[in-house]
Amino acid sequence: MLKEANLNLKSLFLPDSEDYDIIDLDISNAEMRVLTGYSKDTNLTNAFNDNKDLHCLTGAGISDFTYDDLKKHKDDKTTEQYRVRQLAKKINFGTVYSISAEGLAIQLWTELRIKETPEQCRAYLNSFFNTYPGVKTYIDNTVNFVRSNHFTWTYTGHKRRFPIIEFDNSQASRMARQAVNARIQTTSSDLVMFNLIDLQNWLKSQGGRVILTVHDSIVFQLPKNIGSVMSDLKQIITDNTRNRAPWLPVEWKFDAGKGPNYGDTHEEVI
Repeated sequence: MLKEANLNLKSLFLPDSEDYDIIDLDISNAEMRVLTGYSKDTNLTNAFNDNKDLHCLTGAGISDFTYDDLKKHKDDKTTEQYRVRQLAKKINFGTVYSISAEGLAIQLWTELRIKETPEQCRAYLNSFFNTYPGVKTYIDNTVNFVRSNHFTWTYTGHKRRFPIIEFDNSQASRMARQAVNARIQTTSSDLVMFNLIDLQNWLKSQGGRVILTVHDSIVFQLPKNIGSVMSDLKQIITDNTRNRAPWLPVEWKFDAGKGPNYGDTHEEVI
């Protein structure tokens, strides 16, 4: 019987030669940042603008741990604080998908082996909405709009139509959840694609190129002797997005690391 191997498949993605570094640029909490634009929730916006760890903040609201305690132990997988932060992470991202209490309970068990009842998960979600009431308002307004108008829209100019939502009661709830999610995911994807286009134009002038994209990450190569690039990246990613999306009340922040391959990009980009 073959033993399970701990393979880092990302390491298979290499630059064209040893003269290049691989850089992994990841937009930080892209969908949750987009959610601030649609929900206009003050607490959620302030959390990002104050550079708070959103998962620790939510974790503090559903547990007896303080925000500082959760942040201190957030990378220690042996602690209860780590478990609570992981649970909070599922709650945060689940709201983007309008996850149900039953769905959250299933996800916690199948993905984290955390066993919670639907009733407890419902309490978690209620706690989230009490902390960020604007998110609940956004969800309710979007559902009401799509039920009345049979479509939803995004700040980036897209429409998604739901022509049978009024006539198929068995699918109405599912389509309403899709409408809530579609606005966030579509807008997030559009902003990242704008970033990709701007970045590719700059890379050509620097002798680099895009390698691949993975969700909210853009992986590219640059010559090792190019020097400092972080100020250019901030202009391309953060500043351009601020100008392109004035409706976004938080900074479009990113993390960037470099290394010899995609699986080892731990060196800080300067």
